[in-house]
Amino acid sequence: MSYSARRTFITKTARAVVSVGGSVRDAQAMAGHKNPETTQRCFVADDQARRKVVQPI
Repeated sequence: MSYSARRTFITKTARAVVSVGGSVRDAQAMAGHKNPETTQRCFVADDQARRKVVQPI
């Protein structure tokens, strides 16, 4: 699986887990990350991408 596909999967899955009451640690376990900061970067990158799309509007 490519890095971008894996990152997209992790970002979407992590957001879904957190939206139903899970934690970043739950998403971390699903992603297989040893460090929670790795999982948290998926959230930051996703937020930055959204801002780039919304700001011009």
